Amino acid sequence: MDYLEGIYYVLSDNQIQIWTLALTALTTLLWGVYVFFTIKTFNQIKKQTDLQSRAFLLVTPRLNNDSSDNSIDNKAVKIKEKWHGILENNLTTALSVNRIFEIELTNRGKSDIVSWSIDISLTINEGEYLKTKFGIAGETSKLKIISKSDQTIAPDQSIKVPIIQVGDFPNILFNWNITYKDLMEGEYHSICNNEGFANSNLIALNYKE
Repeated sequence: MDYLEGIYYVLSDNQIQIWTLALTALTTLLWGVYVFFTIKTFNQIKKQTDLQSRAFLLVTPRLNNDSSDNSIDNKAVKIKEKWHGILENNLTTALSVNRIFEIELTNRGKSDIVSWSIDISLTINEGEYLKTKFGIAGETSKLKIISKSDQTIAPDQSIKVPIIQVGDFPNILFNWNITYKDLMEGEYHSICNNEGFANSNLIALNYKE
């Protein structure tokens, strides 16, 4: 009988230990789950807060009828003058009043945009007449425009960035990539859609003798 009682007490002690270990493991697991979801919730709240307080750049490409602007990049001026000379020497009837292609940057976020840069790809199509009659070929080129210290963009404010005068190109296509930073030191990117923005001088592009 004493032998059986000894076995009973040993099994009882083991059972208590097993339950103790099981409860400890379960408590540890539940605590881990609690910590995991607490961290996840905190990160989601932080992410939402950051989104609500960051800058958000709205990009609007357009043509400006005012052709007088002295702030156009020198490289863009030289490309425009080259194609003006091509029309002036070979197809004067296609010379037209120049308009400026510009990109308007609007800050729709909650933080100031403190700096920005625009990388622009230009693809120029010479048109069939200039190509076959004079052997003139189109070209591709790149421009880079970097903000100055006085070109920060506050929330709900805009800035217009003149790129190039477009009237002398038979056809010109723009694509761009914009990088900007806000007061939170976040760096963001804005890329144009697949179609980009195009402008044509229809007389030069479609001219036939």
